[in-house]
Amino acid sequence: MDSKILKVFLWFFGFAMFVALVFVIGFLGYIAVDLAPESTDVMNRVRFSIVGVAIFALFMHLWVCYTFAKHGE
Repeated sequence: MDSKILKVFLWFFGFAMFVALVFVIGFLGYIAVDLAPESTDVMNRVRFSIVGVAIFALFMHLWVCYTFAKHGE
């Protein structure tokens, strides 16, 4: 396969993995908030942890996509 086509495929695959991961994290956070609806402190902690994990996942996936696109020929 041509290396340019492979790079584009890896970028799209990495982006799709990131989107799927964000949906899974959001769903788990939604379940966690439903388990403790009376405690706003718990809900705030869950929301902050969801945002933190999503940002971490974004940077990790961008780094992995960049590494594969640069070295995965």
